[in-house]
Amino acid sequence: MAGLMYFIPEPLRHEDVPAALARLGLEYAFPGGGFAYNPITAGPDGASGVMLAPNVEAEGAEPALGFYDPAIQTWQAALRGAYWIGWDNGASPRPIDLQRAEIIVGTEVKLNDGNEWQVPAAIAHFPRRMSRFPAMLALDADGKWITQPQEVYRVINEQADRVWQQVAVNNGFADAADATASDLVDEEAIDIALAALAVNYRIGRVEAAALCLFTTSQTGTVIAVLEAFVGLPQLVAFSKALAEASKKNGRAITPVGSDSSDGVAA
Repeated sequence: MAGLMYFIPEPLRHEDVPAALARLGLEYAFPGGGFAYNPITAGPDGASGVMLAPNVEAEGAEPALGFYDPAIQTWQAALRGAYWIGWDNGASPRPIDLQRAEIIVGTEVKLNDGNEWQVPAAIAHFPRRMSRFPAMLALDADGKWITQPQEVYRVINEQADRVWQQVAVNNGFADAADATASDLVDEEAIDIALAALAVNYRIGRVEAAALCLFTTSQTGTVIAVLEAFVGLPQLVAFSKALAEASKKNGRAITPVGSDSSDGVAA
């Protein structure tokens, strides 16, 4: 197994590659800007250009070799041929090959490629509902210490809250949801599921589509990722444990997962 390869049909010098990656929106795929560089005279589209193999970050990951051989490789065009993405036949990239150096642990979800992907749990539901993303200390208007999401996690925190409103209603936790929140539309749901995976992996729309990660049925992988993303598996398990404890004790125990936090709002 090995990682992904990229072909850019432009006569780029090594020093020109970082600017090209930024222009094509591919910086996320190249950790630290590192890559293997191989100019070739004819790529997947027959044009000359450069083959690039991103450096890997996780222990156990294998980088792509970065050579072009259409007889043993699969290639797909992206952005109308502005670049191409490829991998060795019979050796599709594993999650570990695309994993970031540091990840946020959550729930492993089996996606449509047959692999288990670590979906970060963005929300903790006990002892109260709050964000699990790294936070920073700040002062509120009264000069009291509070926690706020780091700027790099601000958008993903907002997306987690958006997903939670939908998941809470769909799974019997409506009392913890905002009744005014609008339903997620299909494309929004897919993009948030992808953003959740991208917290731990170097993937974007092109990679997710090429690797056939998502399905959209009622029990599909998009839904599974979104539920894992907002900590539903942990909340369900905790609620069941509370119910069992209530039966044994002969009295109701109030779940605590629906409370909002004084810290980082989920």
